[in-house]
Amino acid sequence: MLDFAEIFRREDGYPKTLLDIGCGPCPEGRQILERGISLTGIDQDGETIRIVKKRLPQGRFITGDAALWLPGHRQRYDAVLLRRPDVIFRSANWHQIFRQLPSILSENGMAAVTAPGESEARLCERWLRETADTVTRCKTGMAEEEYLIMAENFRQNDTEENLQSSLIRRLAWEDDQPHMVCDLRTGRCTMADDQTECRTSSDDKQQ
Repeated sequence: MLDFAEIFRREDGYPKTLLDIGCGPCPEGRQILERGISLTGIDQDGETIRIVKKRLPQGRFITGDAALWLPGHRQRYDAVLLRRPDVIFRSANWHQIFRQLPSILSENGMAAVTAPGESEARLCERWLRETADTVTRCKTGMAEEEYLIMAENFRQNDTEENLQSSLIRRLAWEDDQPHMVCDLRTGRCTMADDQTECRTSSDDKQQ
């Protein structure tokens, strides 16, 4: 297993805080905590979180969907870890999470993503480049985490606009039917007349 504490280490030492998104059973948790790093993990599997809380009581572990949890979360972290996110099967959900990274990272924060194959690695790299100026990808030589993508120098100023535009969708089943404006954070939709303006992400415009 990769030593993620060492991966995030800089000349001035280890990061003080780390958020593990999609942490699962968090096998990397012990090595992180042993370096004196404050660890927070989030995963949708409540039973897995219950078990990891008992195994690693020094950490903070949350049951929830990170795409919904992050927009209202105000703490910033020195490092964010995403191990093998299933970006191919849950692309929209993970894209929202990647876009929110600048809002939860400290000024000099770093993100690390692992991927099992080249297609997943390329997609993660592309998403990271949307908000980070420095992104590197390398092979690890490990079967289940063949690629490691590191990102830093995140752009902070345009995060809120990108997040807001990506969480709002204008929907219509037919061109001549009323439109719906939907907030993906709450799942609520309201009717919108033709005069309503709705911002869309750059990706939506390209489709």
